[in-house]
Amino acid sequence: TGGTATGPTWRRASDSVSPSCSPQVGALGVVGPGGGIGGVAGGVGVVGSGGGGIRKRNVNNTIALRNVTVTAMSNLLNANIESGLVHAIGLGYHRDPQTRAAFMEVLTRILLQGTEFETLAESALHERYRKLVDLVTLLGDPMALAHVVAPDQLDDLSRVLVAVFDSKHHLGELLINMFNREAELADSLQTLFRGNSLSSKIMSLCFRIYGQDYLSSVLLPELTRIINLPRQVSYEVDPSRIDPRENLEENQRNLTDITERVYGCILNSFDDFPKQLKLMSHCLLQVISQRFGPSSTDEQIISVIGTIVFLRFINPAIVSPYEHGLCSTEPAPKVKRGLTFLSKLLQSIAGQITFSKELHMLVFNEYVQRHFQSCRDFFRRVSENPPTADAEEVAAAAARRQQQTPHPTSPFPPHQPQPLPHQTDSHLFLLHRLLWMNQERIGDFLSSSRDHRQVGRRPWSSMDMSSVKFEEFMSKSNMAEKEEFKSVKSLNIFYQAGYSRANLPVFYYIARRYKHTEVNSDLLVYHVLLTLKQHYHKSFDLVIDFTHTCAENRFKSDCLNRWFVITSEKFYPNLNNVYIYNCNNWVREYTKFHEHILAPLKGSRKLIFVESPARLADYIALEQQKLPGGTLILEEDLKVFNNALKLSHKDTKVCIKVGPQAIQVTSAEKSKVLGHNVLLNDVYYASEIEEVCLVDDNQFTLTITNDSGPLSFIHDSCDSIVQSIVHIRTRWALSQTDAAVHTKIRPRDVPGTLLNIALLNLGSSDPNLRSAAYNLLCALTQTFDLKIEGQLLETTGLCIPANNTLFIKGISNTLSQNESHLTLEFLEECIQGFQQSSIEMKHLCLEYMSPWLKNLVRFCRHPDDNKRQKVVCILDKLISVTLSQVEMYPNFQAKIWSNFGELHDLLDIRSRGFGSLPAEVMADTAVALAASNVQLVSKKVITRLCRIIAETCTSPTSTLEAHNMWNDIAILLRFLLMLSFNNSLNVAAHLPLLFHIVTLLVCTGPVSLRASIHGLVINIIHSLCTCQLELSESTLHHLKHYLTEFTLTEYYQVFGISSIKSAAVSAFRTKSGERTVSSAGETASAAAAAAAAAAA
Repeated sequence: TGGTATGPTWRRASDSVSPSCSPQVGALGVVGPGGGIGGVAGGVGVVGSGGGGIRKRNVNNTIALRNVTVTAMSNLLNANIESGLVHAIGLGYHRDPQTRAAFMEVLTRILLQGTEFETLAESALHERYRKLVDLVTLLGDPMALAHVVAPDQLDDLSRVLVAVFDSKHHLGELLINMFNREAELADSLQTLFRGNSLSSKIMSLCFRIYGQDYLSSVLLPELTRIINLPRQVSYEVDPSRIDPRENLEENQRNLTDITERVYGCILNSFDDFPKQLKLMSHCLLQVISQRFGPSSTDEQIISVIGTIVFLRFINPAIVSPYEHGLCSTEPAPKVKRGLTFLSKLLQSIAGQITFSKELHMLVFNEYVQRHFQSCRDFFRRVSENPPTADAEEVAAAAARRQQQTPHPTSPFPPHQPQPLPHQTDSHLFLLHRLLWMNQERIGDFLSSSRDHRQVGRRPWSSMDMSSVKFEEFMSKSNMAEKEEFKSVKSLNIFYQAGYSRANLPVFYYIARRYKHTEVNSDLLVYHVLLTLKQHYHKSFDLVIDFTHTCAENRFKSDCLNRWFVITSEKFYPNLNNVYIYNCNNWVREYTKFHEHILAPLKGSRKLIFVESPARLADYIALEQQKLPGGTLILEEDLKVFNNALKLSHKDTKVCIKVGPQAIQVTSAEKSKVLGHNVLLNDVYYASEIEEVCLVDDNQFTLTITNDSGPLSFIHDSCDSIVQSIVHIRTRWALSQTDAAVHTKIRPRDVPGTLLNIALLNLGSSDPNLRSAAYNLLCALTQTFDLKIEGQLLETTGLCIPANNTLFIKGISNTLSQNESHLTLEFLEECIQGFQQSSIEMKHLCLEYMSPWLKNLVRFCRHPDDNKRQKVVCILDKLISVTLSQVEMYPNFQAKIWSNFGELHDLLDIRSRGFGSLPAEVMADTAVALAASNVQLVSKKVITRLCRIIAETCTSPTSTLEAHNMWNDIAILLRFLLMLSFNNSLNVAAHLPLLFHIVTLLVCTGPVSLRASIHGLVINIIHSLCTCQLELSESTLHHLKHYLTEFTLTEYYQVFGISSIKSAAVSAFRTKSGERTVSSAGETASAAAAAAAAAAA
């Protein structure tokens, strides 16, 4: 049951508002009727009593839950179409029909919602980042990021937050939230903003960005005057440091004089005080009054604001005017000494305190006390009067607030736009990187700060699930027999192999094989328990291989907790030693972040860190080590470069090892991991290297996929290192083959892609899926105005029979004629979907594909090179699918290739190597092509072969087999053999050319090709006898006589195949690359015999 959710409602302005009794769904998530963001459970509950009533409500709630989920998915996809669609298309071919049906509904809804598919274009990048900024600022409370970002990223985060919040006119809300967080942690007014927290950094950044002009206009004139005073003017007031020639009282007067002038300029600068800093002072006043109001006076609160402004803003500029750009040269030492004393006096006035520890400053106490009241009055005016917006800006803010829920802690309307820290692309990229790097921590923070009543309870709680209960639960579910569990087991993430020197069994955990996005962690835990079962009461050793472990191999916090709780009872008591192999920087950061969970392991003597097989051999003999081959190969054929320096916020000495497949960067200095001193080894595979760049003779940079930035190294042999890295990267690139995956979807791809998904799923055996696919087809034709001549009408409850192939084929045929511009995209998606479908659906796919094939002709001579190239690509894919789909081979020939016989421009088929499977399949395909147009296909093949044979004379070789055109000749000859049966060569029309080819090629090539020529002659004569030519009885008698004679084994010598038993069998037993060179005499005699027989 779901409780009523509470909290702010998130909703886009374009979303329709549901009635209060219905769940609301926004683009960012599912919202309950109470406005909560706790998920679907916040909007759906089970109430009432009575068996029938509860059952009925359960059914209704299940339906409601499904509908809400589909709506939420639709809104999410609609709001993120540019990144979501390319990943979601695969769901249209999911093996679970219910998942498919739900996805059909999602697609239907986004079409009916009028989704802008133009955002799929490259120009949509800026729009995507705008939405990201909207998301962050719409939250109104950046606490999640503030809590989870690492300390070394706080400067970046402060820059991003100030830029994006001010660009959206929510700077006040940001400051209120940050200051609230700081105030909650502070014990008293005196400890506020004294640390290096995010709030302090944001405050300092605001002072620096918004206050520079103020400092220049207010302080610069007086500072310039002070710097340009005669050198003999001194401000030293410490008797122990004063020059004997100077007068102490005169120096004291000099100091009070410059203080009075500077302080007076500040008091008179209220109108010049930046509006953003007035806003910040107002936020400080609100937060401090709320937190410390009952225990502090008004004067104390105002003095805190003055202290902060002088301490972090005004005094640093006075003490270091050169660093703050207020003067062009460094002031003289005497002047700097005077400016330091000046800042002390101003700080004392702002803080409303007198001097007590510095005896030489006691003389100024009366002076600073005289200015306490004027200082309080100034900062009271600054903080109690926030900037006001003009009428237009107020109206705009009000309109925004009607569409967005204001933050509950914000005491004032959003301030008006000001000239800002301009929000640049660098800010957007930085924001994206921070969110990406901390996404899991943000999720953990949000879930940990949310009431379980809002989000529902997990299937089991890790705190009350022992290993026994867990095993019982999995056993009752018969989990070990399920395919998903078997799949996890086959990954070999955890296994037992070999024995240690202590004669204990050794178990291995290969961290990189576990990917949290692909592997169910609970199934992995169950697999570990089952593997360990026979050793529950025996000691054992464990090797954890952290080679190339990264974020995708991590256990999320809740999974890690559950792992420890479930396995602790059986696992740890008998664990002898844990050997951690190839620990890297990511593992170190992971253990630091989860230090509270891993605390029991910290400093444990059972943990032994090893960095090589030789070191591991101290505990496990080399012959007993069973590390994966992918780990061991990293130690082979290494080029080692010692004494390199890795540049970062803390430069470290490293050793760079370049192997055949990867680069290893091993630290030369040990780092702390779980209380142990460890050498860290980062592995980067060749496939991850995006760029390696030689900066100069001694420095190079390495850019790694998904890393935050390039890695920089210094070494004396940078050129050698770079060449080695380029070499392994090039080797890897050459070893890759093109993978058949969904490429980026462009706006023009959408109709054809979705059309195939709809047609394919219309033929499903699941009635719900058929209905969903039908509605998608209706929405598709409506959205893209496809001309279907009124055959479709969307409705609910439509009963579509399973045997609707004729309907699907009819729709496809109509669209192929009326919407031929969709051909290329549609056929590409058909091929993609075909390969992911069941055997029944593949037959359907061939049926509705075939009407579109004739449209390819219009793109063959298209002026757009890309379209012509796409036709070639489609043909190439069809050939590949024909080769791979063995069970569908006859259907492909009949339904696909037979259609090409009528298409003259598509008959030029690429050679792929004599004797290879592709060549043989295409020879078979030629028969299917000829079935539709014998004259066209036969003429093309025969003419092309004659032309190639003729071209060999331009560059003669000792034997025809040695010619570079031999491969084409052999392949086309195989085509002739396939076509020669049943007169598919139109023998009567091409007899002279056919016997010309036979005469030139007889007794040439390998045995299988000679047998092919023999078979060709037999088939030609057979076709002459059966093609219903008007032949005399005598001619027909002679043809039948030669047909009988040529099949006798003694005539095999004429064709150079006397060593074989059956010419027909040998003709279809091809071996690629087999070559047999015949003697010139044998060739000549065979050619003469064949010519004589043909003439007869």
